[in-house]
Amino acid sequence: MKSIATVLFMFVFFIVVSLSAQTQQCVSYANASFVNCSVVEGNYLWVGNVGGLVKYNRLTGEKTNYNFGNSGLQSNYITCIAIDNQGVKWIGTGLGLYRFEGTNWTWYNTANSGLPENWITCLDIDTQGRKWIGTYSFGLVCFDNVNWAIYNTNTSGIPGDYVNCLAIDHQGYKWVAFQGSYEEGNGIARFNGVNWNVYNTENTSMCNNVVSDIAIDNLGNKWFSHYDETNELGELISGGITVQSGTTWTPYTTENSGLPVGGVNCITFDTQGVKWLGVGNKLVRFDGATWTAFTNPIISGLEYGYVGCVTIDSQGVKWIGGGTWNNDLEGLVRFDGANWAEINLSTSGMPNVGIESLAIDAEGTKWIGTWNNLVSFDGTHWAVYDSTNTNHVLDDSTINCIAIDAQGVIWMASGDRLVSFDDTNWLSYEPTQYHGNINCVAIDSQNTKWVGLEVGIYDTYGLASFDGTTWTPYNTMNSPLPSNYIRCITIDNQDALWIIASNSLVRFDGDNWTVYNSSLWGQAETSVHCITIDAGGSIWLGTSDGIVRFNGTNWTVYDTMNSGLPSDYVHNMAFDSLGNLWIGIDAGLDMQSVGNLVCYNGVNWFVYNAYNSDMCINEFSCLAIDNHNNKWIGSSWGSEGLSVFNENGVVANDDEVCPPTNLFSLRNYPNPFNPETNISFNLPVSGKTTLTVYNVKGQRIDTLINKPLLSGKHVYVWNGTDENGSKVGSGLYFCVLNQGAKQEIRKIMLVK
Repeated sequence: MKSIATVLFMFVFFIVVSLSAQTQQCVSYANASFVNCSVVEGNYLWVGNVGGLVKYNRLTGEKTNYNFGNSGLQSNYITCIAIDNQGVKWIGTGLGLYRFEGTNWTWYNTANSGLPENWITCLDIDTQGRKWIGTYSFGLVCFDNVNWAIYNTNTSGIPGDYVNCLAIDHQGYKWVAFQGSYEEGNGIARFNGVNWNVYNTENTSMCNNVVSDIAIDNLGNKWFSHYDETNELGELISGGITVQSGTTWTPYTTENSGLPVGGVNCITFDTQGVKWLGVGNKLVRFDGATWTAFTNPIISGLEYGYVGCVTIDSQGVKWIGGGTWNNDLEGLVRFDGANWAEINLSTSGMPNVGIESLAIDAEGTKWIGTWNNLVSFDGTHWAVYDSTNTNHVLDDSTINCIAIDAQGVIWMASGDRLVSFDDTNWLSYEPTQYHGNINCVAIDSQNTKWVGLEVGIYDTYGLASFDGTTWTPYNTMNSPLPSNYIRCITIDNQDALWIIASNSLVRFDGDNWTVYNSSLWGQAETSVHCITIDAGGSIWLGTSDGIVRFNGTNWTVYDTMNSGLPSDYVHNMAFDSLGNLWIGIDAGLDMQSVGNLVCYNGVNWFVYNAYNSDMCINEFSCLAIDNHNNKWIGSSWGSEGLSVFNENGVVANDDEVCPPTNLFSLRNYPNPFNPETNISFNLPVSGKTTLTVYNVKGQRIDTLINKPLLSGKHVYVWNGTDENGSKVGSGLYFCVLNQGAKQEIRKIMLVK
């Protein structure tokens, strides 16, 4: 029997995900074009993609998008969806499992449940309502709504811990496919509730050991689709289809069937039992005798397109997901047997490509450099610039960096060329006898462009200046530069350049060079990723070993041992208008950690992440702050794309804050806090009101209000103590506001 505390915690956590936002802290502009999964529910199609979850009306075309900026999702990367017999959606993501009833969200993760890791690969529900969950590296998990059971190579007879896909047959047996090392599989295992039986190419005639999908027909036959496999000897073993019927295993490959290519991505059946396969970038039909490959004019013409999932509705219409990583596909393709239609699932104009650079001009327009184009966003309108609309000045190279001069001209690095755009004309400048990939661009008060390069020829790469006509090179041969690898450049208010050359800091004032080696502040192998300058002229470096501050005389190092940094690996930094330093720290590679956006005000450190706020970015490729102190974050992960975060609510324009998404505008500031925080709320009516603080176990910590209150705004202080006046420990707490039948909850974080 669950304890009262456990019940209360689950109740608190259930509500908090749906109601905790006061004004909207985060807005996500991720593209929804790359589809991973879909499922039919009546007239609706639920689509999981790298930009979130979409509820799409098949009849009207109406769509509702859910992402980490506007819902209880803390991750945009949707890997799988299942719907139980109560209509509840269970959603697997790159950051845990979600339960969605249509209004309320429940988030299950490694911190609050029995999940052994947060990366969910696949999901199915048995007739008893138990959820069977595949994970990336911890095997198979069963959740019966109370208890969690884990099956992995240490606790059971499964052949691997990376679950690729699973299905449940008519007898309730679980069929689970396991991935081994990259492009190598571990075959299939069947679980009858007690024993595991393992099937692979050694004891069956399967095509290979890499299974991409499992489907079970009305007769109970199991159909396994296979990717191509590369074995440990580097040999390619073609994929295809394997059918298991009793003790018979029948493989279908390009050699004995009408499959156009070997690798098969997915398989499903229509109501007549006809098999529909995603094979490369084609849709293939197999009726048991004849193979028909449909040339999809939308996907088949795309260089990197592929069919990743196929869902068939009650009218027999095929809904095809997949896509490309170069933004050639809008998202979903509809095929009714004769006609093909492309359906745009996105709500923003942001392409589905990684972001490498970001700058904000004087009018507040965001300029975004991606892997193959430039994007502008003025808060309403999007514009995408590539080779097709720039007279091929942009050649689909990555836009590594962006700088804006005093006249508002946009300067960017496109591969090894410097490109300018003045809102009308595109011009390209290629350094004469000075070639290399441009890493960074900075512009001084004389409008001279300073360019840092990475690689080149004839040992002439390094640093270069460009005055609009003449290029002047600086390198290890003609200057004191300690390295020709220029990572980043910034310019102080004296027009002196501060340069990161490999892992050294260099100052150049036009005449004199000063070189500061990393031994002055850290280890020789410490890598420097970013540089910024505060209003007092101090230099701040983001490194692999923390943050370094140089005030011209002294060096100060901030790391996890002496500060509030959650990790030493700092990717980027920027100062806001109040002088606060904002720091982007990527998630780790262990599938458990999350990204952190850190604020340092000179005294206290405040950490924002998916567990204590709506800040759900895990990879920070670039960071820029606008005049409203909104933090604009670009990610090279397509699932995160472009986002904007403001701990006090995103300011959309000079007069507007994103509208409240709760009942009472419950908020606290600061958050995280130490030692106390102000809790504010706005009551629409007068009445009996309670304001209570709970810990993560659901135990009541302190009751701040238990009395009638008048309508209007109220502010109360919690000083981090319990009902006895004793100080409580650091961690996550829940602030619960009740008035009548209405309740609102906010996550608050005490950091000591």
